[in-house]
Amino acid sequence: MAEKLGIDRSYISDMERGKKNVCLPTLEIIAQAVGLTISQVLKGL
Repeated sequence: MAEKLGIDRSYISDMERGKKNVCLPTLEIIAQAVGLTISQVLKGL
């Protein structure tokens, strides 16, 4: 996943474990990779 998205794998791991917060540009990259918009990801929070 990290390679496909162009995001360092340690950064993704830190986000998954709650050690890093995701920024909007990174959230947009991840959302697009799974076929969603940022608003769809954040809906219901």
